[in-house]
Amino acid sequence: PNPHTNIYLALSVSYMAMLDGIMYALENDRTEEELLAELSKKPGEEAKYLEKSRAYRSEEDVFEFYSDEERNEYFGKAPATVYENLLQLDKYREKLNILKRNDVFSDKLINSFKLAIIQRWMTDIIHRVILNHSSEIRNFKKLHSNAALDLDVSNWMTINDLRHYIMK
Repeated sequence: PNPHTNIYLALSVSYMAMLDGIMYALENDRTEEELLAELSKKPGEEAKYLEKSRAYRSEEDVFEFYSDEERNEYFGKAPATVYENLLQLDKYREKLNILKRNDVFSDKLINSFKLAIIQRWMTDIIHRVILNHSSEIRNFKKLHSNAALDLDVSNWMTINDLRHYIMK
């Protein structure tokens, strides 16, 4: 959990997602058994509501039974950063319609949220992360001699350019 999470937005998003699933079940007269069968589908099996390529539950320990590649393919890969989370809002724009049902969320609210999160994230990176590592970044030195391989020289030039960019 993120301590900066807006609990009202988080609960609203959760409730809207639950409502979408409930409405699917009611509007399609799905029985409990049919819903469980769809939820238990294997990757690649057709489903009316859930994504074909995904799995949604397993009786197996997903961290032991599946390889990393299988787990990411079947169950999805969790975003590792704030930025990766925000990219999902652009990558899956059609899924935002669930949140915008009955004007619960609007494009303006979603975009304001994105801008606020990006601003907070950038402030944290600039004023904490980079500041805490600035002396380490400044102390990076070329270790190879001038007679080094072209790849070493090329890699150092890339690193050095990044050093200068970060510290400006």
